[in-house]
Amino acid sequence: MSYIGRKLRERRLLFQGLNSGLIVPIDHGLTMGPIKGINNFNDIERWINNENVSAIIVHKGMLESLVVNNVIKGNAGVIVQLNGMLAISKTADTKELVTSIEAAIRLGADAVSIQVNFTNNNFAHNLDTIGKVVDEAHKYGLPVLTMLYDKVDCVDSTEKNERMLKLANAAVELGVDAIKIAIPENKSHINSLMLNGLIKVFFAGGDIIDDQEFIDNTELVMKAGATGLCAGRNIFQHSNPNLIINQLAKKIRTHSIECLVDRSINDLSHNYEKSYE
Repeated sequence: MSYIGRKLRERRLLFQGLNSGLIVPIDHGLTMGPIKGINNFNDIERWINNENVSAIIVHKGMLESLVVNNVIKGNAGVIVQLNGMLAISKTADTKELVTSIEAAIRLGADAVSIQVNFTNNNFAHNLDTIGKVVDEAHKYGLPVLTMLYDKVDCVDSTEKNERMLKLANAAVELGVDAIKIAIPENKSHINSLMLNGLIKVFFAGGDIIDDQEFIDNTELVMKAGATGLCAGRNIFQHSNPNLIINQLAKKIRTHSIECLVDRSINDLSHNYEKSYE
């Protein structure tokens, strides 16, 4: 029965009727401290209830504050971030659990997320975290989104991509429901990161870029088969967050609808051919 719950909750993270979504993480405060765009309720309320935001990622304390102060009024899915570490720490890339699955459930979470930054020294820690979180979350029917980052310097983009493929595949093997990864420097590698549809793949927004590049990147990843975007700063630090949200959502929805139409045509063609066998 927990599988059914997981599938139902997954739908709450996506656009209604589509297998795609635009997730906006606002969990940056624990790591980076107060940052522009999410350090007061007025800034967050400007965009958080936009119907084109399919879900948010948030730490437990911020979620409580947003609900108590009636900032969240829309229907966006809620993903509770389970781990983190301050950027000022000597071990900033090794994230520790800061809350539990049960706490996330009490807060009304539709899913949970973890971030794992792989260095040369924390592979065992990260794999252990992923494995245990997946087991516990799935027991209660909660989907798990894992944000995957490779912090090891590589000789070139090919080596970087090969490493990321191994990390992403490890997430698949451990039962993660979706991953968030960065758009590779060499964009010709995007297709290989789809992992043949084995898992839902969301792409990060990354460092601040201009609107057209952001929209072009969105089109690239959606054409490759991505589930959508999981982008924060390029949205909540934008001069007009709702404008960029709507532009991105239009791209994501369009490609998702085109995929549904293509699939329907293929199914009809297959059934037609079968009827004449």
